[in-house]
Amino acid sequence: MAFARYAVIVWAVFLLTSHAQARSVEDPLGLEVFPGARTLLDQRQANADYTLALGLFRRSGNQWQIQRERRLKGTVIRRTLELSSGYSAPEGFDFYREQLQPFSPRQLFSCTGRECGSSSRWANQHFNVIQLHGLDQYQHYAVYELTRAQRTYYVTLYSVQRGNRRVYMQVDLVVPTVSAEEEIASDPASLANQLRSQGYFVFPGLTVTGTVDEREVLLSEAHVDVLVELLEQESDWRLALVGHDYGGTDLDGQRRASLQYAQALQAALQEEGVESGRLEAFGLGGLAPARRGERSARVEVVLLP
Repeated sequence: MAFARYAVIVWAVFLLTSHAQARSVEDPLGLEVFPGARTLLDQRQANADYTLALGLFRRSGNQWQIQRERRLKGTVIRRTLELSSGYSAPEGFDFYREQLQPFSPRQLFSCTGRECGSSSRWANQHFNVIQLHGLDQYQHYAVYELTRAQRTYYVTLYSVQRGNRRVYMQVDLVVPTVSAEEEIASDPASLANQLRSQGYFVFPGLTVTGTVDEREVLLSEAHVDVLVELLEQESDWRLALVGHDYGGTDLDGQRRASLQYAQALQAALQEEGVESGRLEAFGLGGLAPARRGERSARVEVVLLP
């Protein structure tokens, strides 16, 4: 009887612990922990420095350095998990990627398998978590930017399988104290994948200022440059630039404004050498739902057949 009572107590403690780990109170996004995973690191640091790896490792002299990166300062939440036996690295990665979808995340960079390079670089040099040193062919990495309640968050996901078949998952969440001085653009490969899979993406570098009668359309140079690079790589692609506006004017006014947004991006791309025949500008005003990217003024980049 004593042993039975002890077993019940142990099981109750296990259930309470598992329930407590299901959602961390420190996580402002409320990301759930992978079911049954063992937490190796659960760390929260305020006013910390963090490097977003937005490219692969490249040799520079005698050292290996990230090809493209961005340094941030703010609150950093880091979790290292060991998945239960039987789960794969893609399952762990997809579990967290799917949780980000309600926030309409913007992928900044991703790689899979051997294209990510050496797993030891990611484990020892970038994350500084030795358990993440696994097999190069079984690794998945991605960086996302998302907005919630007018705050910007950056999420880094990395999953890998080791030679002993154990699978580890790294989830890093950064809440910057101040906005980046220069907008972070996605890499061309991420934009290309999105156009191939969804057919469109919302151009993130558009800002509209002024009044209804006198608007000024501002475009982020970083986002324009990466779109130019994409079109250089995909030389046979043609794009429709579709403007949307949900201002307080009538439909005709919205259409004129939205066409102005699209034509501004068209002109910026042409100034960088993109042929005019590869771009078409349209203005839909408020005729399409406003949920894509939750922007009242936006331009969608659409891949034409």
